[in-house]
Amino acid sequence: MFARFAAFARQQPDHPAVIEAGRTWSYGDLYRLALRVAACIEQDAPSPIAVLLPMGAPLAAVFLGALAVGRPYVPLDPAFPPERNRLILEQAGAGCLISDAAGQALMASTPGMPPLVDFNALDECLPSGLAGCAESIAYIIYTSGSTGQPKGVYQDQRGLLHDVYQYSHAIHLHPGDRLTWLYSPSVNGAIRDIYAALLNGATLVSINIRDVGLGGLGRRVAQCGITVFHAIPALLRAFLQSGPKPENLVSVRLAYVAGDRFFSSDVDMFYEHFPHRCLIYNGIGSTECATLYRHWFLGVDRQFDSAVVPAGYPVQERETRLLDTKGQAVARGEVGEVEVCSPFVARGYWRNPELSRQAFREDPERPAWRRFMTGDLARERADGLLEFVGRKDAQVKIRGHRVEPGAVEAELRSLPGVEDAAVVLTGTAVAPELSAWLCGNKMTQESLRELLQGRLPAASIPANFHWLERIPRLPNFKTDLAALKRLLPKTSPLEEPEHPGDALHGDDSSLEIRHSLAACWNEALQRQGFIDPIVSFADQGGDSLAAMSLLVLLEKTLARSLEVGLVHGKQTFEGLVQALMVPDMPRTRLYVVVRPGSSSFPWLAGFSASLPKSIQVQIVPLPLVYEEAVSASFIQTLGATVAAYIKKQPAAGPVHLLGLSFGARIAFDAACQLVAAGVAVGALIAGDMGPAFYQKSWPARLQKRGWQMMQIMTGRERLQLKKKAVAVLRLLSPSMLKKLSAGGQKFSGSENVPDQKNMLMDALVIHHARNWQPGYFPGTVTVLVATKELHRGGVPDDLGWGPYAGGLACIGVPCEHTELLGEATAIAVTQHILGAMKYKP
Repeated sequence: MFARFAAFARQQPDHPAVIEAGRTWSYGDLYRLALRVAACIEQDAPSPIAVLLPMGAPLAAVFLGALAVGRPYVPLDPAFPPERNRLILEQAGAGCLISDAAGQALMASTPGMPPLVDFNALDECLPSGLAGCAESIAYIIYTSGSTGQPKGVYQDQRGLLHDVYQYSHAIHLHPGDRLTWLYSPSVNGAIRDIYAALLNGATLVSINIRDVGLGGLGRRVAQCGITVFHAIPALLRAFLQSGPKPENLVSVRLAYVAGDRFFSSDVDMFYEHFPHRCLIYNGIGSTECATLYRHWFLGVDRQFDSAVVPAGYPVQERETRLLDTKGQAVARGEVGEVEVCSPFVARGYWRNPELSRQAFREDPERPAWRRFMTGDLARERADGLLEFVGRKDAQVKIRGHRVEPGAVEAELRSLPGVEDAAVVLTGTAVAPELSAWLCGNKMTQESLRELLQGRLPAASIPANFHWLERIPRLPNFKTDLAALKRLLPKTSPLEEPEHPGDALHGDDSSLEIRHSLAACWNEALQRQGFIDPIVSFADQGGDSLAAMSLLVLLEKTLARSLEVGLVHGKQTFEGLVQALMVPDMPRTRLYVVVRPGSSSFPWLAGFSASLPKSIQVQIVPLPLVYEEAVSASFIQTLGATVAAYIKKQPAAGPVHLLGLSFGARIAFDAACQLVAAGVAVGALIAGDMGPAFYQKSWPARLQKRGWQMMQIMTGRERLQLKKKAVAVLRLLSPSMLKKLSAGGQKFSGSENVPDQKNMLMDALVIHHARNWQPGYFPGTVTVLVATKELHRGGVPDDLGWGPYAGGLACIGVPCEHTELLGEATAIAVTQHILGAMKYKP
């Protein structure tokens, strides 16, 4: 696998390999990054490498690096509950977890974690050798299991390469192609996106649909010249319903659509927006079959005689048979379970040899060929096309995610007070959902959802919960699913059941908005029924895709442009009504970032009051830096916290950031993360702090010592002695500083334990800050320099920001460091900040 990629990296080192928001990685860039990963992991035991990174070039580099040295990788999804990721780590026996600051913060409180590897702190070195070969295990991908435990499907590099080649040859990929990457790295669909691009010299375009929204997806396709568009039917359907402009999709020559039921109405809607020359590549498969076992192409002239699009014809070297319950082949036209026979099916279930023996059987007539029973029920038509009927084990797909009702029932039964549970697939064919029936001590739906959110993926959480005295049973003691479906309540959104509030009740001024929102709300959720005004959108069955659909529907209905973040999982109907009733007003926010716990800028409140009323100054709340300083990547962690906070705030226009002292580094890191996420950043102002600590010259040191003596003589000796103590403590190792800090309470007889502990932590912060690697901000950084800080010998005039910014504006302020926003300079500094923000009265 890696040799194929390396060949293209040598042939076309400058060709774009991965395009992200705000950055393009060439094949040469990605090749060097993958080698750094390989060098980091090659010496460890041959255990799996777990990866927790967002979609993008770093994630692809880790996959390639693991393949290069022959170690299997286990992709984790940052969107999954930490408990599910913990179970996967435990079952996989991962030797280490490669992640960034955000991922480490996500899993910080998780017990039993393997050793963490900071992706942003990889050494600049090369591996001693590349041991990856055809027999090496390539990956372990986890799916839902009927017992409630994740089940790891593993594949070797030979099988992975065959799947990539099959897909590449089927759709005729070439280096000029640009492929979308919309899939989570933890599902099989992402494999074809990543390797089909990188093993054919093509370009992979990473698009975070949660950031760009359905409206932004079409624009991104146009901007990047996408030629191969890959989406599961649910996402494609929502995208088409949002009304994308056909002119944004003219570059697409093929759409790969698989992973769930595809309807003939979807095909009709597809060609209303995509060019008629564009083909649809459709099929059916599973993770165990190493992707598709049936496929075919659809064109604009294709006619269908059923609502569901057939699943296609056999894939070469993946033979299929339909068998009855006795293992005998059924006649054409009859329903049977699909069996796949191929030398390239998955190798088995990781660390579960018994289950592997049951599921994967050797073919007695052909060595190296193996058989796998998929659990898919289907019939073969007279023309050879396969029609999917359903799942033998009742496994279902909801919003493109494979869901095991048995696993959901297992989690429900484990809840306190629940004695029995049953789960049934309800909803519509286009928008299926789960409904749950429970016996035991009654709990509210909100309480049940809150308990399940830490245990199950969002698609597996039932949309409705109902309480019964007992679960109805058939004579064979199995659950009577038909009886449960008959118990479903039948209400419309205009009927008011026994409930303290109704979404359609309110004062006259809000009724029009309420009725419009109710129609859009139910259309986005693909259901009808009473709308609880105080239950969150997520708890009523809405996911991120439904949220984006609701936003598009509201914009069309209300003829208004709305913020992408207006609709989210925690938003309620009533909250959305109140937000929609607020008239559109321009709001400019200046986010101020200071070191957590700092009190060095007493003039900040007065400065805020001096700004125009149309500008709101907001200090970003951050945890104490001492709690984060245990990690060498704490600046990135705090930057991620700032970026996440800003994304949640309502705003109009670009984001403006002012970082004071150490906060300048946090603000800079946050700005880089916001730009990468597609957020427009206007002014970025660094208040008297550069990106690095500089070694001062001897004249500068002598000048500083003289200045310190003057401060001591004028009565400020406590502060200066503290600074001197910090300078001495910086000579100790970080591990020693942590031990001293942890033992701060043992300073018996001292009245200054807090000061002593703070001095230790100050020194530790400085130690770790030296390891910070700034990103690149494409805009202009405005640098405010306190010119009365006389001990700056050896420090550049721009404080060192030059290499990391697209432009610089350095402004000298005649004051000391802590008086940057003081009374004497407030007017001048305010004007400089307003100028950086391009403020117009």
